[in-house]
Amino acid sequence: MAYNRNVYNKRAKIIQEIAARRYRPENQSKCYKIVWKIYILLHFGIGCHSYL
Repeated sequence: MAYNRNVYNKRAKIIQEIAARRYRPENQSKCYKIVWKIYILLHFGIGCHSYL
């Protein structure tokens, strides 16, 4: 199976949109790490450092 850069870019765009909708800088319960733990890890299975 060949590596497809287009799929990577689409996935990255989806993750950016989720983070933009869920992240609130003034609220600690909606920081980047919590957004990663609740939404990104469960659906995409990537690590925290890759997400950031």
